[in-house]
Amino acid sequence: MENLLQLLNSIAPLSSALQSHLQSILKRNTFRKRSYLLQAGQVSNCIHFLESGLVRCFYDKEAQEICIWFMQAGNVIISVESFLCQVKSYQYIQALEDCITWSVTYQELQDIYNKFPEFNLHRAVLLERYYVESEKRQRILSLNSAAERYMQFMEIQPEIMLRLPAKYIASYLNIAEAYFSRIRGKYTG
Repeated sequence: MENLLQLLNSIAPLSSALQSHLQSILKRNTFRKRSYLLQAGQVSNCIHFLESGLVRCFYDKEAQEICIWFMQAGNVIISVESFLCQVKSYQYIQALEDCITWSVTYQELQDIYNKFPEFNLHRAVLLERYYVESEKRQRILSLNSAAERYMQFMEIQPEIMLRLPAKYIASYLNIAEAYFSRIRGKYTG
């Protein structure tokens, strides 16, 4: 929980009342490797802060998993459309390692916004960061060759390259798995 509070305080200092309220409602969760935080067809009712571990978000298109993002410790985990609009998700969010998260429900978050208007700044900054990361991914995927996408991924997230199966990275970068293996071999010796 301390890492989450540090993140929020780095955006803007939390009042003692808000910090106490968060500490009283945040729920600690553990997810085993390969378990799901969310499955397609469910409504995302929680937003998670990842304390430890690694997760991926993907959707299933004609029995093929298409990776949308990976998140590691220190990040907020959310199915944006499902959570914000309270509609069924088309996404799966899966633990790739044993994970610990801290979560709040949709209703608890709405209550925080009403009771603590100062928290709206935190919401805005976190949504902006999420949007910027989403835009970076779209730019990488739309403007670059497969080799360039691989190199940019290595630059942006080198620390998780060894923690992910090649098939997930290939899917994320929109590269056929066999071609991805050749690219990886070329750049890793």
